[in-house]
Amino acid sequence: MLKYLIIFTLLFFGTYSVYSQTYPTCRSKNSNNTHSITLVDFNQLWNSHNDGSSGDDEDGDGQKSYEDKTGDNTPLCVPGVTYTINVKIRNKSSDYIDGWIDWNHDGDFKDANEKFTQIANNVGGSGPYSGTITVPSNQSYFGKTRMRIVLRNSKRPPTDAHRKFNQEGEVEDFDIDVVRLKDKFYYVSDDDNELYGIDITNGNGIEYYETGVGNIEAIAYWPSYSNPILYAANGGTLGTIDTESSEFTAIGEIDGGGTANGADGGQSLDDVDGLGFDARTGVLWASNRRSGDYDILFQIDPSTGHFVEDAFGNNIDYVVIDGSGVYNAFDDISVSPINGKIYGVSNDGSNDQLLEIDQLTGAINVNTAITGASDLEGLAFSNDGNLYATSGGSDEVFLINISNGTATKKYDLLGEDVEGLSALMDRGNNITGNLWKDTDADGIKDAGETTYLSGVTVELWYDNNNDGNVDGGDELLQFVETDASGNYTFDYATTGHLVIRIKESTLPSGYALTTDNKEEADFTTQGNLDTDNNFGAIDGSDCDGDGIPDFKEGTADTDGDGIQNQCDKDSDNDGVLDSEESTIDTDGDGIPNYLDLDSDNDGIPDAKEANGGSAPASYSDSGRIGGSIDVDGLPTAVYSGGVSSLPNYDSDGDGVKDYKDLDSDNDGILDLVEAGGTDSNGDGVADSFTDSNNDGYHDSYVSSPLAIPNDDSATEAETLPNYRDIDSDGDSIDDTREGYSPEDYTSPTII
Repeated sequence: MLKYLIIFTLLFFGTYSVYSQTYPTCRSKNSNNTHSITLVDFNQLWNSHNDGSSGDDEDGDGQKSYEDKTGDNTPLCVPGVTYTINVKIRNKSSDYIDGWIDWNHDGDFKDANEKFTQIANNVGGSGPYSGTITVPSNQSYFGKTRMRIVLRNSKRPPTDAHRKFNQEGEVEDFDIDVVRLKDKFYYVSDDDNELYGIDITNGNGIEYYETGVGNIEAIAYWPSYSNPILYAANGGTLGTIDTESSEFTAIGEIDGGGTANGADGGQSLDDVDGLGFDARTGVLWASNRRSGDYDILFQIDPSTGHFVEDAFGNNIDYVVIDGSGVYNAFDDISVSPINGKIYGVSNDGSNDQLLEIDQLTGAINVNTAITGASDLEGLAFSNDGNLYATSGGSDEVFLINISNGTATKKYDLLGEDVEGLSALMDRGNNITGNLWKDTDADGIKDAGETTYLSGVTVELWYDNNNDGNVDGGDELLQFVETDASGNYTFDYATTGHLVIRIKESTLPSGYALTTDNKEEADFTTQGNLDTDNNFGAIDGSDCDGDGIPDFKEGTADTDGDGIQNQCDKDSDNDGVLDSEESTIDTDGDGIPNYLDLDSDNDGIPDAKEANGGSAPASYSDSGRIGGSIDVDGLPTAVYSGGVSSLPNYDSDGDGVKDYKDLDSDNDGILDLVEAGGTDSNGDGVADSFTDSNNDGYHDSYVSSPLAIPNDDSATEAETLPNYRDIDSDGDSIDDTREGYSPEDYTSPTII
């Protein structure tokens, strides 16, 4: 027999074989076709025929007992998945049906586990008869291979499916394609309204079934660890496509029968042409076609099908996909799983271009013109960060070079007028944990501690510098609330180092954590489950009534004023009450804000930021306010009747007080820089941070405080330091323009 003609090995990922083998003969007597196979139904393979009378007469003896069905629709089978096979037969009595798959591509069926479960055992009717096929989870050979189904009357088929037998029966061979989940892409055809699949490593395609609706032009797959779903937009309705039956099931009307708000007024969302999930955040992005005008970009809530209100700000549900050089026909959208950047494909009827879209502002930039392909209507990133596109004109799939726009053809596609594409297919990662009431406050979940805290916000952060803390430059990706059992879960469909923490301000009144407020998850591959990311919390007595239980504050006297922290309303004497600062650790330095003299680590002490940038009365360069202290531990220089005289500004009105805000005026120039410091890595926090006395204030700034300049003090009516001044040099050009390069600038001036 012939072995492989060509084999190549993909490093670390197993072997792909180019299928070209001759298998040993197996056939039956079958003199009168009374015992024959009439249907094989397996994972989108639906091969229905009469009774074997059209089969090949292999040895010329007039007996047509073998049918070669290879080359028909090829099922795409994923390792670790169990599939059902149904077989119908022409039967009188006493028939047996068995099946084999050549998992290791060696041209025979003799190896261990290549024979799957018995489909039928001494049956006496036409069926269908069912069995199961589980693709080995440790499968190391991928690509097309052979499946053999054998029907034999009166006894079991030969154990190796390799020889002729004298009883009545029939043998049929089929192709299957073993494909990694990440390589199995979906797309839809606007011509026949069917769902299709393709193995992107070899071009093997499969035609599924009609979706039952007529206007699907966009799809997006969410590869949840436990419940992956293929979403689709049918005109203005979001729904799901069953990947077995291809049936579309509506979730909801995207615009809810109303309109979305934005720069062009109320807009209906009834022609959605683009869908794409952000693998890191789980946000579903979408675009809507507007005839003769620029299309619009928005978000959809997959649970309701409705657009997300205020996605781009107060009363701004969408942004217009326009700008210098931007074509007005926007066809699809996809989000890089590597860096979270949004890309889209647009055309003017003749030419295509790749666009890049800012997630926060919706600003549109032309990334590059696309060459080598036209009429691109589907766009999708794969898990490895490669960008693919489908052409509705040529019905081909291309690999797109993001940097220069070169489109390289991969394969021809089944179907015509190919539309949406989904390539983010590999099983996602999952993070779970629990928040429990830690009755004995020991930070350990004991057997008897069965009370849980619900409705508390848990945050998932991307740890950009991999230091295990939430600090400058890290990104908040997702947040959820604990359920009635205190449980929470995050789906995260790509790789990266993550930090999970409780938003402490959402704990029940009087509660504080008894555990560290961080858990870490590190994903270098897909399909992983990270469990037991648990947190404990408890309430208790509160001497100073600041909302932080005494057990949390303890008996230390951090500010040295003679009053223990548990009874001190301003435990660090920075002029901001502990009840305001709370146990949150904004800069991730391990020191909660109520004990941290520089809560955001921007080099400007909290006492100065709470006072608008200048030193308050009785301030010392250590970062604390001195002088006399009242019975509650409050410096009388700035407190009266328990109230601080410091204004504690939120200069940019973003809901974050300046002492916690790395860019207090939101001008794109970080406070550290505007205050006179250096920020070599652009993370907004002090470089080479050292803190020998654990007070949260950078040691070098104690001896050499930042200048906190006010460059236009001679000309402005308000004496705002640069870090709070949106035009810090008084040249009538606001700092948002001077802080950003021109191509990154977007209106409004405060962003």
